[in-house]
Amino acid sequence: MKILLSPAKTIKINNNKGVEPIFNDKTLHLLDLLQKFSKQEISSIMKIKNKILDATYENIQNYNENKCGVAIESYDGMVYKNLNYKSLQNKNYILENVIILDSFYGLLTPSSLIKNYRLDFKMKLGQLNLYKYWEEEVNDYLQKVIVKQNEVLISLASKEFEKLIKIPFTSVAFRTYKDGKYKNIATHSKTSRGKLLI
Repeated sequence: MKILLSPAKTIKINNNKGVEPIFNDKTLHLLDLLQKFSKQEISSIMKIKNKILDATYENIQNYNENKCGVAIESYDGMVYKNLNYKSLQNKNYILENVIILDSFYGLLTPSSLIKNYRLDFKMKLGQLNLYKYWEEEVNDYLQKVIVKQNEVLISLASKEFEKLIKIPFTSVAFRTYKDGKYKNIATHSKTSRGKLLI
């Protein structure tokens, strides 16, 4: 069984003993495109401003000099905080079975090295649609590691990232009973995704 996760917007670089991302050449092509945009253009594309814009623009322009860390320890969103990878006794299960979908890196293994960045599939870099940019490579990879190996693919990723996947998978949704209805509450869902992997 393989498990899909979304990345996190919050990153705290940690542990640089990892491996190069699977599709590093395509990531560097995206970086080249991003570096050609002005700060004003980045603000418009990413809908950010002030300190977040300053940090994002600086990370883009200084990407090659920035520190790197393994994905599973550097993502710092709620899913990853509740997974609490460092505290796990059986880290190998995560390392061998988790796949992280991403709009900048395409696909990451837990031990893939990442740097500080900001990008999501809803953003357009000029005329470039990021879903179309990654669709072939990501699904070819999943075809090899999932379909041809008779594995089951379980998704704990958000809908934004699941849209990229063209092979069969089972999506896990978390609902909270509130006001007489079962509702999708983002913070509860993210917490549950992380805890499900423990």
